Amino acid sequence: MDSKDSKETKGMPEAQPAVQVPTNSSGDVAHDHTEEEVVKKPWWHSFKEPGSALQIITAALLAIAIGVVIATQVDEVPDPARVIISIPGDLWLRSLKAVVLPLIVCSMLLAVTRLREMSHGGSLLARWTVGYYIITTLISITLSCV
Repeated sequence: MDSKDSKETKGMPEAQPAVQVPTNSSGDVAHDHTEEEVVKKPWWHSFKEPGSALQIITAALLAIAIGVVIATQVDEVPDPARVIISIPGDLWLRSLKAVVLPLIVCSMLLAVTRLREMSHGGSLLARWTVGYYIITTLISITLSCV
């Protein structure tokens, strides 16, 4: 360095390179593998994940097995046992019914709102969509009552 450069940098820390490149023992640049290595998990780890297909199939097979065992071993299932066993299923169906209607109504409202924002033909398509929904709902109500 000349004396001119040393005077300008006097009192300032020496600049570090912006990116430090790792090197191995021989001085060559070490290459880090940025690709993620796929770790093979044992088959039972997928069973621990909530809602996995393996969990659902196992639960269904277990329910079928319990039903077959009860049907073959017991001549008549008492009514209180039927009521107690049916509680989880009834609660599940009621919760599905409670979620489905608000979900359908919200999706219809959002679809109609988006269609109205369209410049040409959006409002006509929105009317057709709402009309189709009302007609199919009336048909399904009629069929469920009959």
